[in-house]
Amino acid sequence: MSLRDVQLNFQRRLRTYTVREVCKILKFDKKKVYALLQSGELRGKKTADAKTGRWRVSEQEILNYLSNKETGIRGEDPVRPEVGYDPGY
Repeated sequence: MSLRDVQLNFQRRLRTYTVREVCKILKFDKKKVYALLQSGELRGKKTADAKTGRWRVSEQEILNYLSNKETGIRGEDPVRPEVGYDPGY
């Protein structure tokens, strides 16, 4: 992993979006985004108090959600960086 990859990954984890911004990115309505957050399907953090706080979702979590939906793969990085990776089968 190059230094640029590390920097990009770090920036993705730092950049957070509000529910309204997530709605625009995913083209979902607010009810759908809140349901995804509450179910844990889309991971996010609540600011301040757990009952009255506002949700924030990192860019990395949005990317993880999209990759999980399109590929069905669970995990942090669905693509192996090694060239010629052979799992043995």
